[in-house]
Amino acid sequence: QTHAEVDEEFLARLASSALWPLVALLGGIVLSVLLSRLIARPIERLRGTAEAIAGGELDLRAPTDGPAEIASLAAAVNAMAEALRQRITTEQEARSAIERTVTAYGGFAERVANGDFTSRLEVGDAGDLERLGHALNSMSSSLGLLVGEIKLATNQLGSATAEILAATTQQAAATSEEAAAVRQMAASVHELRQAGESVARRTQTVVEMAQKTENVAETGLQSVEETIRSTEEGRQRLEALAER
Repeated sequence: QTHAEVDEEFLARLASSALWPLVALLGGIVLSVLLSRLIARPIERLRGTAEAIAGGELDLRAPTDGPAEIASLAAAVNAMAEALRQRITTEQEARSAIERTVTAYGGFAERVANGDFTSRLEVGDAGDLERLGHALNSMSSSLGLLVGEIKLATNQLGSATAEILAATTQQAAATSEEAAAVRQMAASVHELRQAGESVARRTQTVVEMAQKTENVAETGLQSVEETIRSTEEGRQRLEALAER
């Protein structure tokens, strides 16, 4: 072969060997663009749905069309959103129930504080709140029994006080009568002393006897006066006791 034939054959072989890689490269580029669009769009929609769910739109759901992997990921995001919605709903219901229970317990405590020991709480199955309700009912019952016992003891104490007051009044009256009798006795003694003095003026002998009688009478008078003072002090203490 001549040099021209060899060069022509070389160029032909080079063109034929370079054509298929170029075609494959172009096909790969086109396929990559198509695949990127096919995958990127569902991912972008899934990202927007996830952001909306994170923002509080728990009723929003991601589309499950597209490739299997994207559809599986979208289903997982939807399941997560549904679980979050149910959990938040359950927590809201539980919070509402706790608020209602606490309000009922507060009203019950106010009634007990106002003296109503007959009311009882309707205790449900609420765990710690249930135990608290039973404890509050027991407390109200115990307080009612305690108040009843205190009222009974107060009534008994009032009756005993009335009896003591009546007895003290009688004792004070008897003491007053005794004081009057003692005063009358003192007056009689004084009259007796005057009579003795009159007799003493008549006779010296009788004077000596009357002097002795007077001394005895004076001593008796002092004893009587001390008795009067003691009786008066006793009467005053009894009157003070009667006032109490």
